[in-house]
Amino acid sequence: MKSKIYLLILLFSISSRAFTQPGIDWIRSYDYGGDDAFWDIYKVPGDGYAACGATYGLGGIRSSDVQGDLLVVRIDEDGEERWNHIRDLGENRAGLWHIIETDSLSFVSAGYRAIERNQYQTLALHVDRDGELIWYNEYVEGDLHAVIELKSGEFLFSGGSERQGYVLCTNLSGDVLWEELYPGNQSGAFWSMRETQGGVVLVGYTRGDRDIDYWVVKINFEGEVIWSNTHDIQGADLCVDLYSCRDGGFILCGYSISGQFYSSALKITDNGALEWSRTYQIIEGEAGSTLGCVVRMENDDFIFVGKQGRAPNFPSVMRTHPNGVPRWRTFIDFFEIEGYQGGTNYFNSLILGEDQAITAAGTVNHEEEEIGNNGLIIKLLPDIVNPQFISWTPEDTVLTVLVGDSIAFSVEVLDNNMDDVSYEWELGEEVISDQDSVGVIFDELGEFEVICRVSDDEVTVSITWHVTVDDIFMVGFSPEDSELIVRRNELVPFIVNYTCIEPEEIQYEWTLTDRNRRGEIIGDSDSLEFVFEYSGEHRLTASVTYGEDIEETSWEVLVRSVLWWWQPQEDSVTVFQDSTHEFSIEPSYPDSDSLSYTWRLDGEIIEDAGTNTLTLSLNELGVHNLIGIVTDGCESDSVGWIVTVEEENVISQLEKEIPHELKLYGATPNPFNSTTLITYALPKSGFARLVVYDIMGREMSVLHEGELSTGRSTSELSALEWSSGVYFVRLQMGVDVRTLKVICVK
Repeated sequence: MKSKIYLLILLFSISSRAFTQPGIDWIRSYDYGGDDAFWDIYKVPGDGYAACGATYGLGGIRSSDVQGDLLVVRIDEDGEERWNHIRDLGENRAGLWHIIETDSLSFVSAGYRAIERNQYQTLALHVDRDGELIWYNEYVEGDLHAVIELKSGEFLFSGGSERQGYVLCTNLSGDVLWEELYPGNQSGAFWSMRETQGGVVLVGYTRGDRDIDYWVVKINFEGEVIWSNTHDIQGADLCVDLYSCRDGGFILCGYSISGQFYSSALKITDNGALEWSRTYQIIEGEAGSTLGCVVRMENDDFIFVGKQGRAPNFPSVMRTHPNGVPRWRTFIDFFEIEGYQGGTNYFNSLILGEDQAITAAGTVNHEEEEIGNNGLIIKLLPDIVNPQFISWTPEDTVLTVLVGDSIAFSVEVLDNNMDDVSYEWELGEEVISDQDSVGVIFDELGEFEVICRVSDDEVTVSITWHVTVDDIFMVGFSPEDSELIVRRNELVPFIVNYTCIEPEEIQYEWTLTDRNRRGEIIGDSDSLEFVFEYSGEHRLTASVTYGEDIEETSWEVLVRSVLWWWQPQEDSVTVFQDSTHEFSIEPSYPDSDSLSYTWRLDGEIIEDAGTNTLTLSLNELGVHNLIGIVTDGCESDSVGWIVTVEEENVISQLEKEIPHELKLYGATPNPFNSTTLITYALPKSGFARLVVYDIMGREMSVLHEGELSTGRSTSELSALEWSSGVYFVRLQMGVDVRTLKVICVK
């Protein structure tokens, strides 16, 4: 790969006097032997860039019939290449439209390959941080334009297939979890997407009888449509990118593929309704403008890149106010830059650095290439105009402190025009300093604002700290994610960390609300290690009491397992020699068609025991180990019992009448049609509760609730209006609980 770098400071044509357009920090082109182009660029935090695209045969950028290979490139902060990954797909034309960095610091790209003329195959490529292939997958016919990694850990791809919008969800290995087609009017496709609250927003186009419209769809994380809108924007019809706005909604950009090639931007609400739209020409009065990418700056301005002109093309950059009105717009004339030439030159993507400097990627005609193009990356200098805060202390502008705490505030400011600046610090309505730093002692409870205003006599900027003064507040908690997914029997540590004036007066209480919405106090310190024994949805709440203040922190815990319930609930069971005893295991998804069951006694598989229920009769005295295993597809889980076999004697006969522990003997009959008798026994007189639950943990009937005498009792269970299925009878006396499974058959 040949590469060339030119460090230049160029003057652009200025269309707005209020802002000075940024100069160029560096330009670098990348030659892989043919026509090369970058379609997307990603900023690796603090460690350079990753870009994706294609390397075509000569003339490939201008012709759809020329072979192309997939291209992923990793470069450093100065544009120096570290590695490239080129995947040769033979005679097929192929390319990658979009690239992301995963949570595991690898890179995933989405794209296409040609099957035949105007017919394509969707594909995705995953490489590690060193450019080595992890997996490459092809899916349905069509084209994938975008990929994101969901907060839940899956990959979501979007594009077009069968002339419809197409969304594909995969696991981290690229295996399909679900896929959906979304019909537009007569045809359509998605080009970009963003994860947002409650789902994903996708943008693209939909074609009708006459017009091509911007198309915006929001789906939930299962692929179901929440809302869908189209927007008929004069002079533009293909929406190619979107970005979230700080005040809600999204900024969209695109261009026309059917008319004069004007570019456009529009702002929509969170529900897809139009707030405003604007059409642009980078060169006033000249058509042929496209906008291919948009990002939002820290001050809520927008930066767009694309191209200007039909032939030759000029890479273009535009900055607008938050309402879409241009601050400045410009194009780069490569006819005037040594080492390059005019022709097919344009930007496809951009990102912003931590200093808000623009880095754009695309393709360029190099002077040494008579026909071919090179991949192009340009970094601009930061666009600074007003006085700008470079740093501030404390970095967090929302603070909670204790009464009596002293906090040091300071700012560092850069003024682009090198003007002297003045400072004014306010606490409430009182001016407290005119320096670049100030110390404040907070000796009263309440809410306060510390404001620093900086002025260069023309423009004033400010930063505000919101300070809450309290006698107790949370420093942190772990896990930081309040929504957890864990495996059954996984030990999870929880911590809440509070600071206060008198730590010895803090009281802690941990409450577990289980899948049946029953609450139980399980801890009284600032930390807890808990094993989630049952699958399903649970809530763990840490309550902290300090004087009259009560603070709560909650975690929603989804415990995953193919095992939902088992009977008996006790892990140690005593039975009599040659008596029969029933054991059962209930799956989480009883309707699954891939369930299987295995029972092991003392390490040996019990033959002919392939159901979820085992009736066991043991004649060998002593201690035995019994394990029940449920398997659903590739997942399995198990539960075990220690079974002690004893010889029946006179004392045992007496225990049938007055047991030494709480007993729930069984149901007669079981299974039953409408009624059955439940027999149980109490070791002593007292309050007892006998309740029936369905398999989802919902309370169906209270058979007894009140005082009972010692010995055996019987209660009738009536299920005349119940549906067929499995139910659980739960006997509780104090902290002792016994559970029995019954089956209703209609």
